[in-house]
Amino acid sequence: MHAHCGVLRERVLRASAACFGHRLMMDAIAPGGVAADLAPQGAARIRDLVGVARRAFPPLVELYDNTASLQDRTVGAGVAQPVLVRQYGCGGYIGRASGRSFDASATSPIRLMMRFVSKSPRWRKATSTPRVWIRIREVEQSLSLVEQILDLMPMMALRARPSRQAGGARA
Repeated sequence: MHAHCGVLRERVLRASAACFGHRLMMDAIAPGGVAADLAPQGAARIRDLVGVARRAFPPLVELYDNTASLQDRTVGAGVAQPVLVRQYGCGGYIGRASGRSFDASATSPIRLMMRFVSKSPRWRKATSTPRVWIRIREVEQSLSLVEQILDLMPMMALRARPSRQAGGARA
């Protein structure tokens, strides 16, 4: 499973390099948007990549869910005590798997971002299994998010000014 995910990751990194000039998209993301526009062939390449990921991902989820050796190593393992999760302010999938409702994307000071935010799944069991399922759902949501942004891309500005809502400071 790790190897299959590695192949998908490498495709994403290569598409990023082709579209943005850097595998990890350094300097492509700017406060409130992106530093440069995406060429039409870049948008087509990203759409193709999303299609590849949409086809490849469900069999990987099924592999995870139906492989006894993976389940033996993950179900009930990796307990993160909720008191420690709160104490250390864990966010992201670790926090959401432990019942925390903090989500930086949902409180973004950038109004444009708010139109794309979807509800992140949450669990109360602080083990590795909910963390895996949160990541699975987030991959699915991210693919939809990329498609939504590509659909709106010609109408969107490169950058949006952050608003003062949710405690955001003006840039």
